[in-house]
Amino acid sequence: MTRLLVFRPAALKDLQRLDHGTQTRILEALGRLSKTEYGDVKKLRGEEAQFHLRVGKWRVFFRYESPDLLIVRGIDNRGEAY
Repeated sequence: MTRLLVFRPAALKDLQRLDHGTQTRILEALGRLSKTEYGDVKKLRGEEAQFHLRVGKWRVFFRYESPDLLIVRGIDNRGEAY
């Protein structure tokens, strides 16, 4: 089952600020997550249905809107994300 990826405007801006190599790694990790549910994913504490995907030093914040929809909310550096 492949989930549809939807980027919020803030997440698109975050992605565009990154270098091309980092953008590629993040998009590949999100594609793999949407197709196979494989990835370094952790549930955020205190947040209802909020998760982050680790991609190197980057964190991709997302939530599952429905069984077939994944909403990307933001991307941030590990040290600045929390």
